[in-house]
Formats: sequence, C-alpha cells, structure tokens
Amino acid sequence: MVLKLKSKKLQHSGILYKNERGIALVTALLFLMALTVLGGTAIVISSTDIQIGGNYKLSKQAFYIAEAGISNGISVLNSGISNGFNDELSNGTLLSSISFADGTYNVTVTDNNDDSNQSTDSDKTIVLSSIAQKNGAAKEIKVVVTYEYNPTNAITTNGDLRINGNPTIAGSGGSVHSNSDLQVVGSPNIAQDATSSGTTTVTGSPTIGGSTLSGTSNEIIPPINPTDFAPYADYRLTSDGKVYDTHGVFVADANSTSWNGWKYKSSQSKWSQNSNSTIDGTFYIVGDVQISGSPGDATTPWQVTIIATGDIDIAGSPNIATNPSNPSETKNLLFVAGGDIEISGTTSQVWQGIIAAHEQIDVSGNVQLNGCMIAEDAATDSNLVKNNQIHGNMTLTYTGLSTPFNSDKVQILSWREVNE
Repeated sequence: MVLKLKSKKLQHSGILYKNERGIALVTALLFLMALTVLGGTAIVISSTDIQIGGNYKLSKQAFYIAEAGISNGISVLNSGISNGFNDELSNGTLLSSISFADGTYNVTVTDNNDDSNQSTDSDKTIVLSSIAQKNGAAKEIKVVVTYEYNPTNAITTNGDLRINGNPTIAGSGGSVHSNSDLQVVGSPNIAQDATSSGTTTVTGSPTIGGSTLSGTSNEIIPPINPTDFAPYADYRLTSDGKVYDTHGVFVADANSTSWNGWKYKSSQSKWSQNSNSTIDGTFYIVGDVQISGSPGDATTPWQVTIIATGDIDIAGSPNIATNPSNPSETKNLLFVAGGDIEISGTTSQVWQGIIAAHEQIDVSGNVQLNGCMIAEDAATDSNLVKNNQIHGNMTLTYTGLSTPFNSDKVQILSWREVNE
C-alpha cells in the first residue's frame, strides 16, 4: 500500500514537472512576442523621427532659400529698376523660378499702401514676398521695406518721450510723436501736433499749435545702423586708437598723442575731442564719443558729421555745420549713434541736419538745430541715457529734408515667416 502511494506520488510529480515545462515555454513565447512588439514600435518611432527630422531639414533649407530670395529682391530694388525704386511699382513678380541650393524661389512685390499718387503717399513702403520650394517643402517670408525716410515730425521716438522745460519746436514740421507714451510738461512751445501711439499727457502751460492726440498710428522709424554709413567716412577711428583715411591708409596713432584734438581712452573704449580746434570731415568712430571742447565759431564752424558705433556725448559748446562735402548718402547727417546721444552743451551756431540714435536721445543744453531727431529705442545696452527727454531751452526747427534719410538703398522695416 505504501509502495502504491509512492508510485502515485511520483506519477503525480512527473505530471507537475511536465506542466511546468509547458508554462516556461509559454512564458518564453510571450516574452519573445513582447520583445517583437517593442522592437517593431521602436522601429516605427525611429522611422517617424527620421522622417520628421528629414522634413525639418527640408523646411529649414526652404527657409534659407526664401531668405536668399529676399536678399536678391532687395539687391534688385537697390539696382535702380524702373528708373529708381519707389513704392508705386506695379504689383507683380520681381524674380521668377530662381535656382538656389537645389531649390527655387519666387519674389513678388506689392505696394503696401496701394496709393496711386506717389506724391501724396506718406507710407513709402512696399511688401516683398519670397516663396521657396525644396523637394516638396515650402516656405514664405514677407518683409516690409522702405526706400526713403523723410520724417514728418521734428522729433520721433519708438520709446517714451518726455518734453519739459522751455524748448521750442518750430517750423512746418514742428510736430513731436512717440510710438509709446508722450509727456509734455511745463512750458514747451510746439508749433504743430503732439501725438503718441500710447498715451499723451499734457501738464503745466505748454503751447501746442496743432492736435494733442493719444492712440495714433505708429510712425515709421528706419533702422539706425552706423555701419551703413561707414563707407562714406573721410576718417575711420578704430577701437585700437588708430586713425585711417577713406582709403584705409594709416594716418595716426591717438593712444598716446592726440590727433587734431582727438584722443583715444582705451580704458573707457572712448574717443574724446576736447580741443577748440580740429579737422573737418566725416568721422566713422568705433566705440563711444565725447565732445568736451568747443571747436569752431560762428564765422568758421566745425564742418563735421559724426557716426559712432557707441554713444555720442556732446558736453562742450562746439559750433558745428554739417560736412558740405558729404555725398548724398550722408548729406543730412549730423550725429548718428549705435547707442545713446546726450547733448548738454550750449552753442551760438545753429546746427543743421539729422540727429539719430539706435537707442535714446537726451537734450538738456541750449542747442539750436535746423533738422530733426530720431530715436529708434531698439535696445538699452548703453547707460548714458535712460529715457528720451528734451528739456532745457533747445530750439528745434524742422521743415523737411531736401535729401531723405537713407535714400540710397532699401531699408527693412519688418519681417515675418508666413507659414511657420
């Protein structure tokens, strides 16, 4: 009986053993199936990622081809088609099926204002559209460009503008405008309008001959880029204290000894002019500029245009007239700064021309200027001026420009990718 029971136990044990082998096989098959599914999923995901990466690459290539189309379109406009570029060019194709980087682009032009009478069109802008194709990928870039800038205001700023004290803004163009907020405080005398795209606030007892408005349309302000005017300079003052002429020929080293009153301060990366006599010309200066001397007089003014990549600080009392030998590209320019412009001096000579800053402008001296002021407010890298402000007893008279600012080439005002 005992032996029989043992026999059954062994038999039962054998059955268990065989069943366990079957379970292991099933488990192995299930594990193999799971691995197969995971592997297949990984392959699908990898293939999708590769496809997405390929599409992204083609999209970026098409984008760069569209950019090339914009650059080529601007070059065509700058070449003087249709007897000179103007914003009443007929809408249509400017460049068609141009091959570039194994793709193609087409550039079209559209009048941004659709004003058939150019003489009454104050917008002076057109839209360039570049559509690129690259192996099925397509991109479109649109830019708004202008071919000239003849400001309608004596003072135009992108940022906030404060006018206080006793300045006088005179002339047929004696208006002020801010594309942000405008404050008129105290007793300024403004011959025409005082407007802003934000809020215009008037306190005190100012005299405003035209409208006082808030929420008006933005005024166009072109890019203020000093490097655009570098080729037209008579002298180039570099960041290592050297002076070169218009042909790139070395003239002087102003690190230890001044050159015509110009001295380079390497510790401040600044060019200083503190003499009462100097040399006439158009100066392209790499770095900041400080004029603390008083060169020129009412009979023989300092005939100069200063174009600086940094700030321009006029603390002296120079008697200045715009350089008469300037070509049309710099004809109306007095001061152009890649940073701020601050004027705190006094002059007996009426200055002529445009004062334009990439950042902000502050005038506190008793300056007399026939011309206009422009502040792009594009950045706040410089600490010379914090906000646009006109105070003191400045007299600014503006009646328009005989030669528009940046009239020699197209300027990009805005840019966007259409099908992002």
